[in-house]
Amino acid sequence: MMVGFMQTMEPDAILAEVNSHISPFPALSLSATGWLLRALTVLNPHSFDRCVRLTPFTLNHFWIDLRHCEFFEVPDLTKKRRKQKKQDPAKQPKQKQPKKNAQDSNN
Repeated sequence: MMVGFMQTMEPDAILAEVNSHISPFPALSLSATGWLLRALTVLNPHSFDRCVRLTPFTLNHFWIDLRHCEFFEVPDLTKKRRKQKKQDPAKQPKQKQPKKNAQDSNN
């Protein structure tokens, strides 16, 4: 299976661009359903013979339209963790020492 993400180009232009680069394999084709904008488009299964076992080989293509999605910056939490590890040891909280019982202090 292959998954493609439509981000800036129009679907027909993307399909033409992909097909211009996949020779000697057969061109990808749009199913009868057509493009499902703002959704998942499933292209016709892509079948071809390979030089290795498991032939014929079928490759399914799923294209997701992300052109209308709003994306948010994800904070890098690893930077915060690295800062905490690099702090001055004198500034780090002291670890509690185990309490001694009364019997140990008499010996």
